[in-house]
Amino acid sequence: MPNCDWGSPCDCSECSSKLLDRSKKCCRCDEDSVQYDKSYETDRKGISYNSITGFCQLHHNEKKLRLEEDKKKQMELFEKLKLEQDKYTSFIKNIESNNKVPIGVAKNKGYFRHPLIDELLIVEKINKRYKCSKERLEHFDFNLFQRLYVFRKI
Repeated sequence: MPNCDWGSPCDCSECSSKLLDRSKKCCRCDEDSVQYDKSYETDRKGISYNSITGFCQLHHNEKKLRLEEDKKKQMELFEKLKLEQDKYTSFIKNIESNNKVPIGVAKNKGYFRHPLIDELLIVEKINKRYKCSKERLEHFDFNLFQRLYVFRKI
């Protein structure tokens, strides 16, 4: 399908009808399509296009069930990570700290800007330089917070 809209995929009625004509049959069997999934995709060269996939009723129901199961698994994983983070957060907050180190030490260990991490590491600006708690930094697990942060963006 040509990109006739200055680099973005064409969504005119003529091109959409051509796509629907191509996807009259189910993508997994030879039955007529009942449901269609339209998606915006990019190929390996960076050219974007609209893709329409047809499904018969049976395969569409299977896909819906699979998506619901995947979402349920993701929510269970999220809840598990959230509980782990809550336990870890309370552990870190109980560590007393008086020594400060430059924030560069934390960046070498995987530090990224986030309000909760700044609060837990007690990030402060002292004499025009950012510093954080040395004791809390030694016990901090950036991987746990990175996984939860990436998971929330999904």
